[in-house]
Amino acid sequence: MDIDPQLRELQLIFIDEAKQFLDDAEETLMAIESTGTTAELVNKAFRLAHNFKGSARSVGYTAMANLAHKYEDILSDIKKGSYPLTPNLISALLHCNDTLRNELLATQQDPSHEPNIESEIEALALASQNRDIKPEQQHPETDWSKGFEIFEDTPPLKAEPTILTKMATKTKTQAAPTQAKTAVDDTLKVPTLRLDQVLNIVGEMVVNQTILDGCRNSGAFTSDTASQAVAYMSKLVNDLHDISNSLRLVPIRPLFQKLRRTARDIASTIEKDFTFLDEGDYCEIDKSVIDRIADPLNHMIRNAVDHGVDTPEERKNAGKPLLAKITLTAITLDDQVKITLSDDGRGLNKDKILAKAVSNGLIQKGAALSDDEIYALIFAAGFSTKEQVTDVSGRGVGMEVVQRAVDDLKGSIKIYSVLGKGTTFEITLPLSLSIIGGMVVQANGQRFVIPVSQLVETIEMGKFKTESITGASRGLILRGEILPIYHLSDLLGRGMSRKKLKNQASDSTVAGAGITPSEAMIRPALVAMYRGKKITFEVEEIINQQKIVLKKLGPEFEGIPGIVAGAILSNGEPGLVLSLDSLIAGVAA
Repeated sequence: MDIDPQLRELQLIFIDEAKQFLDDAEETLMAIESTGTTAELVNKAFRLAHNFKGSARSVGYTAMANLAHKYEDILSDIKKGSYPLTPNLISALLHCNDTLRNELLATQQDPSHEPNIESEIEALALASQNRDIKPEQQHPETDWSKGFEIFEDTPPLKAEPTILTKMATKTKTQAAPTQAKTAVDDTLKVPTLRLDQVLNIVGEMVVNQTILDGCRNSGAFTSDTASQAVAYMSKLVNDLHDISNSLRLVPIRPLFQKLRRTARDIASTIEKDFTFLDEGDYCEIDKSVIDRIADPLNHMIRNAVDHGVDTPEERKNAGKPLLAKITLTAITLDDQVKITLSDDGRGLNKDKILAKAVSNGLIQKGAALSDDEIYALIFAAGFSTKEQVTDVSGRGVGMEVVQRAVDDLKGSIKIYSVLGKGTTFEITLPLSLSIIGGMVVQANGQRFVIPVSQLVETIEMGKFKTESITGASRGLILRGEILPIYHLSDLLGRGMSRKKLKNQASDSTVAGAGITPSEAMIRPALVAMYRGKKITFEVEEIINQQKIVLKKLGPEFEGIPGIVAGAILSNGEPGLVLSLDSLIAGVAA
């Protein structure tokens, strides 16, 4: 079916706006459920439904407009006081939201798609008549979870929940770190292609400015005026970079809202009472980061409910409050965002994890592992301590997905847990995927970049003892821990050409530290975390730390382990950006 180009353009504009209508409507309905029905919230939901209906009809989406019209009728009756907005009716309206969202996606991808949602309109009408009956009892042939399938491997939920007695959702009000605005900012829609072109140009400016800074620092500029001009140029470039890069940043709030909805929907399938709190939803990060971390966070929410949260009976026996708590927070730190998911439930059982890992052949029986290494076992493919598969979790796919997504985003994840007290997952990710903080190092005479987000610290190996260990030629003793040592050049397939310079420390100082004079060399190394354990990467030299503009590599670099991008360094030379996780995979197993 041919569609007039002008009409199609209007439809695409509507689809973009309508997604926000539905997000706002869902947030409003959940606010009603959490804080109680108020005239203000009902009026807001009514206006959103009314706007959706009118806009949909104006661009030819009659079926969606009819469903929105029924949605609007119900809210109109509630405004008049004809009947209350019960939890089950809220569930029906939320499902209506899901149906409309799915239809929007379908019509966005296929202009000829013709929605057939008459049964949904009938189901919504029936829900308004039987407000205290669960949706699946009102209309058993309708799949009430169809509109909110997040994972292909997760079967649909049996019903929408009666949430007031099962779970409470709260959002802690926290002011963003900016001054309150007296007027609403105007918004501007920017095509992705144009935005990418702007960011690419700005990236080139950042590269050029880095080169100029390198010349200035090396004394290549002798004129004070030239030096000052370069310094001012540096400020301008940084300001322009920050402003342009922010164009890709979006609030994490919509993602948090979807995760609240996930927790809400799970509540009906379990016999647990919990409250879900989120903080820091004002944080902004790159949209592509949000898109790629959304599904893994959904897995984590499901696992927190199913594995983490204990039953009311367990909590009573343990002397804990009967209402469990799951907390999701976000905070930005420089060029990174830290997302934390905590629960006050059972905590991770190290003995159970070890036993499962042994039975799966992941480790040898009796292996001595640190707490971090034990916790990291849950990220192994197919790993699950859940004895019975449920609609919520237990398939052993969730945490592997989380680890893979975090690795792909050049981030890190750490677990803190106390048995009987709860578990915290702390994920650190870059705010942007186009420019990162990088540590420039040299190996075999060549310069490479390591994302700072992958590093724990840098050290001088000559100041520490080493000893032979299994699985690596040597191990470094760092504050009581034995860290396997790998040469970066060896991992890259190039013979290591070590640069050994004598340490400035005296022989007496070296001897007092228990290190022989022959070992006292300036040998820099990087300490990184891999699957719960620290690993040392020996390099020839640590050059500096700088902002790195990531460049896509050509096909000749595809499939080479550990190489993820290219970069232009401060000396004007090209360099390769490495992933330490990819380099060490299989070697440190």
